[in-house]
Amino acid sequence: MDNYQVLFKTLPFLGILLGAEALVFLLFHRRYDWREAASSLAVFLVGSVLKPLFFILPAIVMAEVYEYRLFSIPAFEVWSIALLFLMMEFFYYWLHRFGHTVRWFWASHSVHHSPTQLQLASAYRLSWTSAVTGVWIFYLPLSFLGFDPVALKIMIGLNLLYQLPLHTEFIPRLGMFEGILNTPSSHRVHHASNPEYLDKNFGGTIVLFDRVFGTYQAEEEGREIKYGLVGTPHSFNPFVLNFREWFYIVRDVRRQSTLCGKARAIFGAPGESSKPVDDFDEVGKKIA
Repeated sequence: MDNYQVLFKTLPFLGILLGAEALVFLLFHRRYDWREAASSLAVFLVGSVLKPLFFILPAIVMAEVYEYRLFSIPAFEVWSIALLFLMMEFFYYWLHRFGHTVRWFWASHSVHHSPTQLQLASAYRLSWTSAVTGVWIFYLPLSFLGFDPVALKIMIGLNLLYQLPLHTEFIPRLGMFEGILNTPSSHRVHHASNPEYLDKNFGGTIVLFDRVFGTYQAEEEGREIKYGLVGTPHSFNPFVLNFREWFYIVRDVRRQSTLCGKARAIFGAPGESSKPVDDFDEVGKKIA
């Protein structure tokens, strides 16, 4: 279930793509932010070492849940693949949406949204703490229903690989595919920090459930997109990027005097807590 294993095998291919992308930036007379690219790769490389340690428990739990499955769904029949694709998209949608709307999950997912320039390397900027956060629990129902763990792992990996080329500003809107597939245009909206674009387009490969649950937003022509985290000082430091939000949670829990207040500081909406700039200097000194 480790997405890092999938991405790690694509690193040589990514190197070629990054070079091509930097060349396109140059041709369009735009500055390519190498610091953002280097920060994304540093986050990924450290994570590729740490993540296998954290995925032992999820793998055990997923296997144990599968032993008590309701059905034994064949792995590679056409109908079962189609059903798995659709159901995985459904659970991925909610995994992703909770990653934006529940502070506990946002503490990990915010790492992916920290780049201020959308690049292919941004796809590799994945949190070191996502397994600890428990995002994998969203896939447990699929194991319980009886989807083969190998088929599920392959489907998750394909979903992730599909999203890699979505992290670019140079692929335009794709006409009839907009509003159906998760396109680079849709994903630019998802990464945008513009107020009108916040918390939109959570789908992995399709935007069906965004349309069903009212979170789809098309990219508006002529509107400049801004990237990065709202109200949070920017950093290229991988340790700050991965632990800053956790620092803020601990800080706010300690400030609350009631149990409800402490729970809200952990599981409330990400924007409910202020994040003063001076705290960033403090967290940088503690964990950098």
